Amino acid sequence: MYSEVLKQNIAWNGSSYYLDSIVQEPGGLTQKGVVSSPFSRMASRVFAKTM
Repeated sequence: MYSEVLKQNIAWNGSSYYLDSIVQEPGGLTQKGVVSSPFSRMASRVFAKTM
């Protein structure tokens, strides 16, 4: 469905946004809805596979 490069880009963008949110507002991820958003869940799943 997606190419491997696109998957890695999605994973990188999702995880970097996730990390930026942690740095800016520790403990505030669930309030922002970052964790609960489907995109973030997908991105973190793909990112975990690439590690």
